Parts: sequence; C-alpha cells; structure tokens
Amino acid sequence: TSPSVASKNGSKTVRAKTSNGEHIYFSSPEGRVPNSASRVAPGLDVRGDRGYVVLPGSVHPNGSIYKYKPGHELGKCPIAPAPEWLLALVGPTERASRAQVQPIPDELRGRAAAYFKRAEVLEHERLRNAPNHQRNNTLNHSAFKLGQLLHLSAHSDEQVLLRLTVIGQEIGLTAAESAATSQSGMKAGCALPRPFPAVASAA
Repeated sequence: TSPSVASKNGSKTVRAKTSNGEHIYFSSPEGRVPNSASRVAPGLDVRGDRGYVVLPGSVHPNGSIYKYKPGHELGKCPIAPAPEWLLALVGPTERASRAQVQPIPDELRGRAAAYFKRAEVLEHERLRNAPNHQRNNTLNHSAFKLGQLLHLSAHSDEQVLLRLTVIGQEIGLTAAESAATSQSGMKAGCALPRPFPAVASAA
C-alpha cells in the first residue's frame, strides 16, 4: 500500500510495516467490499470481504518480521473509516445476500453442465497464467467466479474445490494457502449465484 492512502483520509489509523511496504487498515461500510490487486494504483492491493492479510508478529519467508508502526498499534490507535474516495476507486460494494436464480429445467441440464465446464477451463487457465505477486488474489477471484456458477456443475462441490486447490499448489501457493483461499472464494461466490443464460433469457 501507499502512505498517501492514509494521509488523504485525514485520520490516524492502524498501520503495519511489511517485508516490502505497508498495510493500512480501515473499517468497511455496510455491504461487500471487493478484493483487488493493482486496480486502485500499481502495487496497491485491497483486501475486503473474504480477503486476508498477514498480521504483525508473523515472519516473512525472507526473515523480516511484520510490525505495527509506532503510534499506530492495534488497540492503541482507532481504525478509521475507509475514505469515500478510496471506496469509489475500489469499486461498488455488493450486498452480501443470496441472489435468487431460477431452477434449471431437466432438458437444459446438459447444456448448463457444459457451460460450467467451459468456465472452469477458462478460470484454470487464468490461474495458471497468474503473475507471481497476484497468485493468491487470482485464485480467490477464480474460486469466486466458479462458486457463482457451481449450481450449474455436474460435479460435486468437493471435486471443483479440489481441482482449484491442486492448481493453486502447482503455481506455488502452500497447501494451506490454496485450500483456505479456494474455500473462501467459492463460499462467497455461492452466496451470489449467477443464472444460467439460457434460463434467464427465457424468463
């Protein structure tokens, strides 16, 4: 993150030093705040709902220790509300409620399963091509997208999740990271399902 994020907000908030930058913490508004990588600015990532960061006290693989910045420690410093300008750049928030989708007629089940399979192939390809610094974020994004379409799949939730987890490990994430991110992303996607186009167009 960039120090300018905090200074433009005008409020003191919790901040932590990382191995190659800073984490700046804000409280979120009502609704789902999306995660992003370098969307707001190059090298500036946002972690909202279903996202996570490494907390101070943790040790980076290169040996550096995550630490709170003096005067900005959690418990000694308030967490300021997220500034409106930052939320506008992050993107629209989404209500975390389950969307309603129409049931798929039996005669369209085969087409729905093929639609999901194509989406799965595309997300797996996206994941395998993810830059090193965006691997975890890309896995979360792909898991979310597939979670939205999971009701179309002919396979079990566990099979879809396992394939994502395996690819996550193939691109360099640890088994624990890959499993946690895949599960979190899919769960969030399942809460906001997308309708099968053939059914939606006929409604």
